[in-house]
Amino acid sequence: MASSTDFNPIRNRANELHAKNISKKVRAIKRMQAERGERYGGKAPYGYKKRAADSKEIVPDEETAPIVEYIFKLCAGGKGPNQIARILQNEQILTPAHY
Repeated sequence: MASSTDFNPIRNRANELHAKNISKKVRAIKRMQAERGERYGGKAPYGYKKRAADSKEIVPDEETAPIVEYIFKLCAGGKGPNQIARILQNEQILTPAHY
């Protein structure tokens, strides 16, 4: 009679194939959600807010959207991340954690 360890390589390979299959399915679903414009994250990105508490739809946040636009302008103007951070700190612009 064969011991259970004799079947471990077969079991491991089956588990590996199962994991790869599930990974492909999850990626396909996430891609379809992105193509439809659906958000699947918990919090809205900085500069946006959820339209409703239970909604996946996001809209620009009137309070923080101008800050995001300012950051993009600084970046387009050739400023790097450290320079932008220093500029925002000197202008006493609050970090996303403060919102």
